[in-house]
Amino acid sequence: AYMRSCDIRCVDYLAKYEKRAHKVLERSASLLPNYPLSVASSLSLSLSQIARESQSSRRVLDSLAYLAPDGISKPVIKALNTRYLMMQQEAQVKEEAEAEARALAST
Repeated sequence: AYMRSCDIRCVDYLAKYEKRAHKVLERSASLLPNYPLSVASSLSLSLSQIARESQSSRRVLDSLAYLAPDGISKPVIKALNTRYLMMQQEAQVKEEAEAEARALAST
């Protein structure tokens, strides 16, 4: 799925996978203690790609990790996504306002 999503060749995926496996080992094997390294590396690659494409989607996945896997409804996922998108927009507006205030103060 990662290769299709990223339009990446198998040889390039394997290179990224090997690099990620080393990073996972360096960071800590305890991050995903119940999974073999191959699963941890693959999951890490996929989650990194999701974060690059959409921070709000990554936040939704992080939030869902704390819920029981059974019965997570689409409305819950949509509500989380909407909330994170709103938070992201609010932060961007605040950042732009602060930058404008700094620019006005420096003139």
